[in-house]
Amino acid sequence: MTDKLKKYLLVSGCLGVFAAAMTVPFVYETKTLWYKIGFDRTLLRAGQLCGLVTFLLLLVQVLLANRGRLLEQSFGVPKLLEYHRKNGVLIGLFALLHLLGVLIPENLGNLPLSMRFWPELVGAGLFLLIALMAVTSRYRLQLGLDYPKWRYSHRIFGYLAIGLASLHVLFVSESFSGWLPRLALIGLVGGCVVRVVLLKWFRTK
Repeated sequence: MTDKLKKYLLVSGCLGVFAAAMTVPFVYETKTLWYKIGFDRTLLRAGQLCGLVTFLLLLVQVLLANRGRLLEQSFGVPKLLEYHRKNGVLIGLFALLHLLGVLIPENLGNLPLSMRFWPELVGAGLFLLIALMAVTSRYRLQLGLDYPKWRYSHRIFGYLAIGLASLHVLFVSESFSGWLPRLALIGLVGGCVVRVVLLKWFRTK
């Protein structure tokens, strides 16, 4: 199999996963949409889609960071580093759009701050973590951060972001209460974790 074909299959598979994920808010509609009409409904739906994109981009980011022979042969290390940086910008952008798309229709003055809304609070913590990672990555030199220590903490924060994102997506709405979307999400996260663990295991041998 040529590198060009590998690249095509990887990109096609990734786009297929994204396309399938975008159907979830429509097929498994959340109850909050039942009480929205007009622009508020459209904005809330867009916010949900942006949230799913953010989640999937986080998974892609972890795979780009760990690379592996298949990705390196298909795209080359310089391109993977470039994609990693650009994907980080997209994660921050879609996370912000998700936050605005969800909060504005719900009235910014009525924020869910009690522990009963813990999935929303997890999402808020995740957004702050993503913002922290973005700022420290963009302004590392200005902040005087040592590269090895920054790289180590950045990697740990990345894995933490995946965990928080998984909790948030699974429990924040009814869209992932059904067995099929829930199983698909767990499968994606599990597959990502297994790949990272295997890559690290083979590199230490």
